[in-house]
Amino acid sequence: MNESLRALLNSVELLEIHMDGFVARTDDRALIRQGEGLRLLGRHDLDHFTITEETPARLEVRYAMGVMLAGQEKEEKSPPTTAGVIECHMVATYAVKEPLPEIQTVEEFARTSVLFNLWPYWRQFVQESSMRLQWPIIRIPLFKFTQATHPTSSASKDASSVTQKPPARSKKRAPVA
Repeated sequence: MNESLRALLNSVELLEIHMDGFVARTDDRALIRQGEGLRLLGRHDLDHFTITEETPARLEVRYAMGVMLAGQEKEEKSPPTTAGVIECHMVATYAVKEPLPEIQTVEEFARTSVLFNLWPYWRQFVQESSMRLQWPIIRIPLFKFTQATHPTSSASKDASSVTQKPPARSKKRAPVA
């Protein structure tokens, strides 16, 4: 890690993380037809970041994130069938206490630390949304750093990342003492 990134990491304070809209689309016929043969395809793209010059400076980083449940058609040359899509924009806002860093340092911070901060919220949102949509439960893998400064996630997973819905819960409740 270079010194300018380390200085930025020591000078930022996370103020908030929020979601700025989302879209969920489903093709029930494809979802039923593909069943166990679904693959999980994901993306997370740095959309943009802005930094103000006030004191303390505010850094806002916006990511476009999405997952797709895809089934494979019988012919290998045909594109996969889209059974469902969940997409959203996630925004992280930081206060920057030190003098404004260089743009390259802010971009490196946005591609590593910000994505790392957003990831747990993204995982929870996808899992909860898939349950509410009555899809197979989607479990996004943990965020992993493969090199010191370049994060990766499992962008393409097989059906092992998609589990079937849990059995319906009984409406009986345990008595409260």
